[in-house]
Amino acid sequence: MRALVDLSGRTFGKWLVLRRVPNPRGKRGTSWQCLCQGCNRKFIRLGESLKQGQTHACRSCAHPRTDPEIWVSLTSEYKRWRAMIRRTINPADKDYADYGARGIKICRRWLVFDNFLADMGRCPPGMWLERIDNSRGYEPKNCRWTTPKANNRNKRSNRLIEFQGIKLPLRAWAEKLHINRTVIERRLKRGVPAHMALRKGCMSNSGDGTWRKT
Repeated sequence: MRALVDLSGRTFGKWLVLRRVPNPRGKRGTSWQCLCQGCNRKFIRLGESLKQGQTHACRSCAHPRTDPEIWVSLTSEYKRWRAMIRRTINPADKDYADYGARGIKICRRWLVFDNFLADMGRCPPGMWLERIDNSRGYEPKNCRWTTPKANNRNKRSNRLIEFQGIKLPLRAWAEKLHINRTVIERRLKRGVPAHMALRKGCMSNSGDGTWRKT
């Protein structure tokens, strides 16, 4: 018996495969819930039909007089939405390990592009989609448009440093205090406490476990 190939996250024509579902009565094979990206409606399709190219869109979108998705697919909002879909449900995506494999999910409402656009609004030029709380998934109250620079600061891999009651990534402190980021990193590696590492000047160990500015 051949192993089942997971089609979740893959696209076939306008079909975006969401998940495996039980077969409708009288149907043989493996059934999948698919999103038609031509009209953002969901349908059940057989895996073999998808892989063999027997179906590439729902009936109303298979031969449309005009295709409104042509311009939609070129917008920043659509590109950000598609990237969000891929990295959370497609194991073949290069970023899946940091998202879908880590348990980051998309709320059901946002599986439909029109709902995502209604909640997020237009994407300002040059902005990215960011999750405010990196431990939570993609949902209206946890997402915002932000600059690539701010988005990189919010990555979970960034080290947060608390100083004077404020927590910021190391890079943000370096910019705020006008201290070279590498200098701060070296100080922290030497064991200099954060409240001293973020001060201008050289730090030296007094020999009794304390550090002072020299």
